[in-house]
Amino acid sequence: MGMASVARAGDVSSAAVQGQGVQGQIADWSLIQSKGGIKVGLAIQEKANAWKFDLVCDLSANGSGLVIQKTVVQQEGKNIFISLVVSRTVWTLTPERGQCKSVVLDSDPGLHQVFYRDAAGKTYPLGFVEFNLDSNVLNSPSG
Repeated sequence: MGMASVARAGDVSSAAVQGQGVQGQIADWSLIQSKGGIKVGLAIQEKANAWKFDLVCDLSANGSGLVIQKTVVQQEGKNIFISLVVSRTVWTLTPERGQCKSVVLDSDPGLHQVFYRDAAGKTYPLGFVEFNLDSNVLNSPSG
């Protein structure tokens, strides 16, 4: 996904993200921090080489009008990069649209570091997530 040159415009980066029915902007780190940050939850194996882990955040806090349109996840080796594509709305009937969702990622087992990546490509460490093999999942007919 190509990104335009970045010129800051308040808390939300001016680097627009378009495509696949999504039009928004990647949230700046300062916005993420002002809403309490992002926490990385424990990973659970979904299938043979896929794990699910929670991202905990709430950008809709204090009636900000922010909704998360998409969570962009990229993996480079043992590093996982998260970006949140957000937009402002006047109102929403579903405030959970401003909350982070779980991430499912195809990956090799092991310890991975998770970062937030802003539109300029600057990264901020969020913590670590460990993908452990679960023999119950591996022996399941659907796994």
